[in-house]
Amino acid sequence: MGAPRATARDEQAARCPEPTPPHAGSTCDTGSVSTPTPARPIRVRFRQSFASVAAILLMAIGAFTIAAQSWWYAPVMLVPLGALWWVIRTGVDVDSEALTIHRAFGHRTLSWDEVEGFLSARGRVSVQLTEAAGGGTLRLPAVTPATLPHLIASVDVSSSATSADA
Repeated sequence: MGAPRATARDEQAARCPEPTPPHAGSTCDTGSVSTPTPARPIRVRFRQSFASVAAILLMAIGAFTIAAQSWWYAPVMLVPLGALWWVIRTGVDVDSEALTIHRAFGHRTLSWDEVEGFLSARGRVSVQLTEAAGGGTLRLPAVTPATLPHLIASVDVSSSATSADA
Protein backbone atom coordinates (compact mmCIF):
# COMPACT_ATOMS: atom_id res chain seq x y z
CA MET A 1 0.00 0.00 0.00
CA GLY A 2 1.38 3.40 -0.91
CA ALA A 3 0.81 6.87 0.36
CA PRO A 4 -2.70 8.25 -0.16
CA ARG A 5 -3.12 10.11 -3.43
CA ALA A 6 -3.95 13.82 -3.38
CA THR A 7 -7.26 14.62 -5.04
CA ALA A 8 -8.15 17.73 -7.01
CA ARG A 9 -10.12 18.97 -4.00
CA ASP A 10 -7.04 18.63 -1.76
CA GLU A 11 -4.98 20.60 -4.27
CA GLN A 12 -7.69 23.29 -4.45
CA ALA A 13 -7.78 23.53 -0.64
CA ALA A 14 -4.00 23.88 -0.54
CA ARG A 15 -4.09 26.76 -3.02
CA CYS A 16 -7.19 28.46 -1.60
CA PRO A 17 -7.59 28.19 2.19
CA GLU A 18 -10.62 29.66 3.93
CA PRO A 19 -10.34 33.41 4.63
CA THR A 20 -9.64 34.46 8.20
CA PRO A 21 -11.76 35.81 9.89
CA PRO A 22 -14.66 33.85 8.39
CA HIS A 23 -16.68 36.97 7.56
CA ALA A 24 -13.90 38.70 5.66
CA GLY A 25 -14.19 38.80 1.89
CA SER A 26 -11.18 37.70 -0.12
CA THR A 27 -10.21 36.44 -3.51
CA CYS A 28 -9.07 32.93 -4.25
CA ASP A 29 -6.42 32.43 -6.91
CA THR A 30 -6.89 28.99 -8.45
CA GLY A 31 -4.16 29.40 -11.00
CA SER A 32 -5.82 30.77 -14.11
CA VAL A 33 -9.04 32.19 -12.64
CA SER A 34 -9.43 34.43 -9.60
CA THR A 35 -12.84 34.02 -7.96
CA PRO A 36 -14.19 36.26 -5.19
CA THR A 37 -15.15 34.55 -1.97
CA PRO A 38 -18.47 35.98 -0.74
CA ALA A 39 -18.38 37.66 2.66
CA ARG A 40 -20.43 35.93 5.31
CA PRO A 41 -22.80 38.17 7.26
CA ILE A 42 -22.11 38.59 10.95
CA ARG A 43 -25.01 37.24 12.98
CA VAL A 44 -25.09 37.40 16.75
CA ARG A 45 -27.58 35.12 18.51
CA PHE A 46 -28.98 35.64 21.99
CA ARG A 47 -30.58 32.55 23.53
CA GLN A 48 -31.76 31.40 26.95
CA SER A 49 -29.04 30.19 29.30
CA PHE A 50 -28.15 26.56 29.85
CA ALA A 51 -29.30 26.91 33.46
CA SER A 52 -32.88 27.00 32.13
CA VAL A 53 -32.39 23.62 30.47
CA ALA A 54 -30.97 22.19 33.71
CA ALA A 55 -34.00 23.48 35.65
CA ILE A 56 -36.34 21.94 33.07
CA LEU A 57 -34.52 18.61 33.42
CA LEU A 58 -35.14 18.67 37.16
CA MET A 59 -38.77 19.60 36.51
CA ALA A 60 -39.09 16.68 34.10
CA ILE A 61 -37.74 14.25 36.71
CA GLY A 62 -40.30 15.50 39.21
CA ALA A 63 -43.11 15.39 36.65
CA PHE A 64 -42.15 11.85 35.67
CA THR A 65 -42.38 10.66 39.28
CA ILE A 66 -45.83 12.22 39.55
CA ALA A 67 -46.96 10.85 36.18
CA ALA A 68 -45.71 7.36 37.10
CA GLN A 69 -48.26 7.16 39.95
CA SER A 70 -51.25 6.88 37.62
CA TRP A 71 -52.09 7.49 33.98
CA TRP A 72 -54.38 10.32 35.13
CA TYR A 73 -51.28 12.35 35.94
CA ALA A 74 -49.69 11.85 32.51
CA PRO A 75 -50.59 15.40 31.31
CA VAL A 76 -48.19 16.72 33.97
CA MET A 77 -45.39 15.74 31.58
CA LEU A 78 -46.62 18.45 29.18
CA VAL A 79 -45.36 21.17 31.53
CA PRO A 80 -41.62 20.42 31.15
CA LEU A 81 -42.09 19.74 27.41
CA GLY A 82 -43.73 23.15 26.97
CA ALA A 83 -40.99 24.82 28.99
CA LEU A 84 -38.30 23.11 26.91
CA TRP A 85 -40.04 24.22 23.69
CA TRP A 86 -40.05 27.81 24.97
CA VAL A 87 -36.36 27.75 25.96
CA ILE A 88 -35.25 26.29 22.63
CA ARG A 89 -37.35 28.60 20.45
CA THR A 90 -37.09 32.04 22.09
CA GLY A 91 -34.24 34.40 21.41
CA VAL A 92 -32.96 37.28 19.32
CA ASP A 93 -30.81 37.28 16.17
CA VAL A 94 -28.93 40.46 15.26
CA ASP A 95 -27.21 41.16 11.96
CA SER A 96 -26.40 44.16 9.78
CA GLU A 97 -29.80 44.24 8.12
CA ALA A 98 -32.32 43.28 10.78
CA LEU A 99 -33.23 42.33 14.31
CA THR A 100 -35.22 39.07 14.49
CA ILE A 101 -37.22 38.30 17.62
CA HIS A 102 -38.02 34.60 17.99
CA ARG A 103 -41.01 33.64 20.13
CA ALA A 104 -42.31 30.20 21.10
CA PHE A 105 -44.74 30.35 18.16
CA GLY A 106 -43.43 32.52 15.36
CA HIS A 107 -40.95 35.33 14.89
CA ARG A 108 -40.83 38.96 13.86
CA THR A 109 -38.08 40.57 11.82
CA LEU A 110 -37.49 44.30 12.18
CA SER A 111 -35.25 46.25 9.84
CA TRP A 112 -33.00 48.77 11.55
CA ASP A 113 -35.14 51.57 10.05
CA GLU A 114 -38.02 50.37 12.26
CA VAL A 115 -35.95 50.44 15.47
CA GLU A 116 -35.79 53.70 17.38
CA GLY A 117 -33.83 52.47 20.38
CA PHE A 118 -33.59 50.03 23.28
CA LEU A 119 -35.20 50.29 26.70
CA SER A 120 -34.01 48.56 29.85
CA ALA A 121 -36.24 48.37 32.90
CA ARG A 122 -36.56 45.89 35.80
CA GLY A 123 -34.13 43.37 34.34
CA ARG A 124 -35.82 43.26 30.93
CA VAL A 125 -34.81 44.75 27.62
CA SER A 126 -37.26 45.99 24.99
CA VAL A 127 -36.91 47.56 21.59
CA GLN A 128 -38.67 50.88 20.91
CA LEU A 129 -40.32 50.94 17.48
CA THR A 130 -40.61 54.00 15.26
CA GLU A 131 -44.01 55.50 14.47
CA ALA A 132 -43.77 54.10 10.92
CA ALA A 133 -43.46 50.59 12.41
CA GLY A 134 -46.50 51.11 14.63
CA GLY A 135 -44.80 52.60 17.69
CA GLY A 136 -44.77 50.80 21.01
CA THR A 137 -42.23 48.39 22.39
CA LEU A 138 -41.39 44.72 21.95
CA ARG A 139 -39.68 42.68 24.64
CA LEU A 140 -36.42 41.00 23.61
CA PRO A 141 -36.31 37.50 25.11
CA ALA A 142 -32.91 36.26 26.29
CA VAL A 143 -31.45 39.79 26.26
CA THR A 144 -30.69 41.18 29.70
CA PRO A 145 -29.36 44.59 30.76
CA ALA A 146 -25.96 42.89 31.18
CA THR A 147 -25.96 41.65 27.54
CA LEU A 148 -27.46 44.83 26.05
CA PRO A 149 -24.02 46.44 25.47
CA HIS A 150 -22.98 43.28 23.57
CA LEU A 151 -26.09 43.60 21.37
CA ILE A 152 -25.37 47.26 20.65
CA ALA A 153 -21.70 46.53 19.94
CA SER A 154 -22.66 43.73 17.54
CA VAL A 155 -24.88 46.14 15.62
CA ASP A 156 -21.97 48.60 15.30
CA VAL A 157 -19.54 45.87 14.22
CA SER A 158 -21.91 44.34 11.66
CA SER A 159 -22.92 47.70 10.19
CA SER A 160 -19.27 48.82 9.88
CA ALA A 161 -18.33 45.47 8.28
CA THR A 162 -21.15 45.93 5.76
CA SER A 163 -20.13 49.49 4.93
CA ALA A 164 -16.50 48.37 4.51
CA ASP A 165 -17.60 45.70 1.99
CA ALA A 166 -19.57 48.22 -0.09
